[in-house]
Amino acid sequence: MREPILGYATNCYAGESAAELAAAVRTEVAAVRKHLPAGEPLNLSLRISARAAREFGAGPHLLEELRTALGEAGAAIVSANAFPISAPRKGIYKDGIYSPDWTSPHRLESTLQIARAVAALLPEGAKAVLTTLTGTYRGWGCASCSEEAEADCARHLVKCAKQLDDLSRQTGRELVLALEPEPFTTAESLAGTVDFFRRRLFHGPQEAVARRRLAVNLDLCHAAVMFEDAAENLRAYAREGIPVAGLHVSAALRLDDPGRNGAGLAALRSFDEPVYLHQVSATDESRRLLFRWSDLGEFLALSRERLEGFSEARIHFHVPIFAETVGGLSTTAGLIAPALAEAMAGGHTDLFVIETYTWKLLEGTPGAAATTAEGIARELTAARGMIEGG
Repeated sequence: MREPILGYATNCYAGESAAELAAAVRTEVAAVRKHLPAGEPLNLSLRISARAAREFGAGPHLLEELRTALGEAGAAIVSANAFPISAPRKGIYKDGIYSPDWTSPHRLESTLQIARAVAALLPEGAKAVLTTLTGTYRGWGCASCSEEAEADCARHLVKCAKQLDDLSRQTGRELVLALEPEPFTTAESLAGTVDFFRRRLFHGPQEAVARRRLAVNLDLCHAAVMFEDAAENLRAYAREGIPVAGLHVSAALRLDDPGRNGAGLAALRSFDEPVYLHQVSATDESRRLLFRWSDLGEFLALSRERLEGFSEARIHFHVPIFAETVGGLSTTAGLIAPALAEAMAGGHTDLFVIETYTWKLLEGTPGAAATTAEGIARELTAARGMIEGG
């Protein structure tokens, strides 16, 4: 396995156009650089929207401007966020982040446009991982849970794998599409992801190309919200022959004894914000998963009697990986180091991307950091320490 590659995801920055992306690199990424030791690598998982990808395809000069901005910031691309939503509803993402899903040919088209932009930005011989939705969002109703929807998702994903294979050969850049299990999506759990790969993706006449170009991106926040052991997930994927292209190094919020923890519930209400989706899971004392909610507001609306049946709740709200507590609440940051240790010891992946996309909401929160740039730099230092310590 290669030396570990550590970076951070730029989906913490606003902006949908090619110009806005270049501006974020010149200002926001450059600000992170100022907080890092001289000469330390600054690797990015670059969020490229569908709009920006189309603009890059139509105007090669825009790619050159972004390339120049990256060079001036001393930054390199190692991954890309291929969630292509453009022009969110008045700045509100919520479940719109999943649209279009993999049942739609538009998702395939946008992903390939993003892949072509990434290939154009990479040096020859380099590799990049594109992270994507596993299929569709189950919160949209029964149709999204059907066998037909799952089959459509798989068909488009395999078609994408074939075209990424062609693009990789044509450009001399190695491109992999990594599916990211997440609560309320097609393959939200370890078992669901293994089944989806085994039955739908690594099966049939295109199995060889699917195995070359499709993989898993394991997000540690998502695994924590599902009450799964990320280290065991890595071992299970290895046993099943499913490659893990990268880890999203991330942490979730957690609340112990929600029915009797008035202070914790009061603190949690401050995290119920309108921009992002915050799925919630809860367990009883035996760690049995009892109920799940597609957003935090639904959980907070439960009666005290219902809440008293829960031992612990975990919330899909990405928080700083260096913080055991944030805003008066506990986090799952303590689960990160064992997962990184397994990733290193087992040779599961060499790509580690910090993805705290909520930094603009967290600035100044107790336990976080005063600014996004400072917080990201602290996360990079913390993650590097965990990787080297493992």
